[in-house]
Amino acid sequence: MRLRYGLQQKCWRSVTIAASASVRQEPDPSYGAGKNGVIGLSLSLARKFYADNIRVNCVAPGLIGSPLADGAFGPVMATITRTGRPEDIAYAALFFACAESSWVTGQVLVVDGGVDAGARGLWDFEKG
Repeated sequence: MRLRYGLQQKCWRSVTIAASASVRQEPDPSYGAGKNGVIGLSLSLARKFYADNIRVNCVAPGLIGSPLADGAFGPVMATITRTGRPEDIAYAALFFACAESSWVTGQVLVVDGGVDAGARGLWDFEKG
């Protein structure tokens, strides 16, 4: 099925948010099942709407710390030895939404500071 558009856009984008494998494997099975479902849906939609020039990608965050206090984004800290911040996820989603990713679809970008790669533990930088 091809989609018909009333708007004059050349390319549509969808960015979904799931969770990294390390977070999906935490003790709540329903959470993990739901987030895996988001990933599966994203990949299926990328295949289904490819011919319609709709790109669908997914960001899979690891543990994220402090909430945004005032909604403003600033530079992300350059060090990887820290807990993730909302800005880390926002900038990953922004990449998928911008023209610089025009040849990217059906991808899952894990933003977890290297946890899924085994570079560090899930809780290494969490403060009690």
